[in-house]
Amino acid sequence: MIVTELIVIITFLSRFSLDRKLTDLKEEIGQKQTILEVNLPLETEIRAIQSQLSDIKALQKFQTKPLDTLVLMQRLVPIGVQLESLSITQQKVNANVIASSNENFSAFLSNLNAASKQLGFVEVGNVNKQASTGIQFSLSSQLPK
Repeated sequence: MIVTELIVIITFLSRFSLDRKLTDLKEEIGQKQTILEVNLPLETEIRAIQSQLSDIKALQKFQTKPLDTLVLMQRLVPIGVQLESLSITQQKVNANVIASSNENFSAFLSNLNAASKQLGFVEVGNVNKQASTGIQFSLSSQLPK
């Protein structure tokens, strides 16, 4: 009977200790929750910046190919040939071109043929000759990978 009473008293006293620990844990959780709520806008901003940085890295990674293609096209276009429009993506080049004479048209096609390794297969389409502007045509090329 004395042992039972001792167990009851020890249990009763340990109850106070456990209640105090529970109260301390609740206060600690409340403090940490407040800190997290205060830092939520900062965390959101940091995540947005990280997303933007990953987008920038992806753009920088693929930026060199269009830039190199643009420089190549600049070298290939002879005097007397104008690019009305030029579209360069990672996989393809499209352009609308005006050549002032047959010789300029021929020179441009020759330059394109010489650059077939860099440009891949070049397709010329919609060739129209007009007295006022010259030879208008479109070209497209799938860039090699």
